[in-house]
Amino acid sequence: MTRIADLRPDIRTLEDAKKIMANISNRACEIAFSKAKQDKQIQAAKERHSDRIEDAAKELKDLTEQLQNFIVNNKHLFVKPRKVVTEFGNFGLQKVKEVQINDEELCIKDLLEKGYNTCYQTIHKPEKKAIRVLLEAGAKIPGCQLHDGDTAVLTLSKTLIDEAKERGEQ
Repeated sequence: MTRIADLRPDIRTLEDAKKIMANISNRACEIAFSKAKQDKQIQAAKERHSDRIEDAAKELKDLTEQLQNFIVNNKHLFVKPRKVVTEFGNFGLQKVKEVQINDEELCIKDLLEKGYNTCYQTIHKPEKKAIRVLLEAGAKIPGCQLHDGDTAVLTLSKTLIDEAKERGEQ
């Protein structure tokens, strides 16, 4: 269901509204058809190139592992300078300090117990359903209001949209 914010005054009768609904349905079907057509073409292009990409990715991985093994096994060649610069890029050694967390739950538990408050994040986000219950019970929450009233909605026929998608996939 889609909320409509713009209730244009040019619709004067129920028949006018029905015509607009038909236009909305036609546009939605046109979009569904075009997207399905586009997705089909994209998938066909991906399938045409997938074997070549897969082979190239495997070769890239193998070549990268070869170079990494060479660097690790020949650290003496990468003292000064630590990296070799080529027209294609550079390779070599680089200092790194990296934290590796193997058990996040255990890590957080220990950080909490020891009071290391700067070592983890707590994310606060308003929970609308719970706030609604409080507001309905009469609670006053600054920055929150409970709106009660009507909103204009429309629901397009799922069958029409699905049929448009199917035509686009053919």
